[in-house]
Amino acid sequence: MTTQTATPGCNDAGNGRIIASVVGGTAPYTYRWDAPGNPGISTKTILENVPSGAYTFTVTDVNGCSQTNTYVLDNPEPMAVSLVTASSSDPTCNGASDGVLRVQTRGGVAPYTYTWNTGQTGSQVTGLAAGNYTVTVTDAKGCTVVDTYELFEPAPVALSLPEIITLCPGQTYQVSLQNIGPQYTWTKDGAFFSNDREAVISEAGSYALTATTFKGCTVTASTEVIVSSDALNADFLLVDKGVVGDTISAIELAFPAPENIAWKVSGTDEDRTLLSEPGFYEQQIVFHKAGLYTVTLHASSSTCQDSLIQTIEIFDTEQEAQGGRQQLGYQDKNEIAHALIYPNPTSGAFKVHVKLKKPGAASVSIRNSFSIEALDSQTKSGDDQYTFVFNLKDLTYGVYFAVIETEGHTRVLKMIVK
Repeated sequence: MTTQTATPGCNDAGNGRIIASVVGGTAPYTYRWDAPGNPGISTKTILENVPSGAYTFTVTDVNGCSQTNTYVLDNPEPMAVSLVTASSSDPTCNGASDGVLRVQTRGGVAPYTYTWNTGQTGSQVTGLAAGNYTVTVTDAKGCTVVDTYELFEPAPVALSLPEIITLCPGQTYQVSLQNIGPQYTWTKDGAFFSNDREAVISEAGSYALTATTFKGCTVTASTEVIVSSDALNADFLLVDKGVVGDTISAIELAFPAPENIAWKVSGTDEDRTLLSEPGFYEQQIVFHKAGLYTVTLHASSSTCQDSLIQTIEIFDTEQEAQGGRQQLGYQDKNEIAHALIYPNPTSGAFKVHVKLKKPGAASVSIRNSFSIEALDSQTKSGDDQYTFVFNLKDLTYGVYFAVIETEGHTRVLKMIVK
């Protein structure tokens, strides 16, 4: 008995074949092919379209004489495709199409052909944006393997400027930017203005900034600068009621941030005591007599000036104040020993350090001058000092304040977002 065998063309394929030739004995013959768990799969001399495995062939002649042989069809080595990470890369910049994928193949029979869902061929494809890419590899026998790879979009590089910058005549604004690359180009009304990262602006116009990052990405931002003698708006926080002996805080919120401020409170030194240093953004006042008082803020920057007057009514008793003591800005007792915002001015990432006279809970809420709703807030307890960490990336240029509250004590700190 002789045989001819053909293993399956591809790994786990079902196209294997065995051909048996019988000599000797006395014809006619009967034939039987068996496989483990699958007896009697064929009664011919040719066994075809079978996978790899062991097959037993039995031939019997007319006299009942028989012979049995077992043949094994090997399973070809599987093909496998893998990513060559050292030669592959995501797009360099957000929105770019310079990604690269390179794969390698083992197993099967070389040479291999590569077909990508982009229409490109070859083991390496270039000019790719972020996304999923599928490659089909075919070897010399027509065996195939398919795999998919993903390229990821880099995060955009942050470069932001205030939408509008308002200046007084003669005033300057220095742009403060994180160092994102080696090259910066400013234009004013379409003409070249500066190559400085932190440019100094003093004239009205439309400014555009183009920056090249350390990876070679291009990022742009723009702002409109307005110069006006009416640019400065004086504003401050003040409660409208208080009690004799209370420490009342007036918090300056002028915008844009003034270069100089001055406070004036009606009455004499017998009527009230001013606790803060001249020119400080927070004026603390202790009133000694009941009555109606006016608090005036005068703010100036270069040639711009503006003033605002508010009134506060002081009562002899807490009941007469009818709840005004609980409004923002009231100082009841000095439970907050120290409070500080840093850095200030800030770009949106800052810390608020609070030290209490004794252990207790403290909360900090960040607000702007247009809404009493908190932009963010945090609470801590169990200690006598805390550091609150904030990272408010979407804050626009302007004046904000941190409201620090403990049991019976409120303090307001002014903060400038640049």
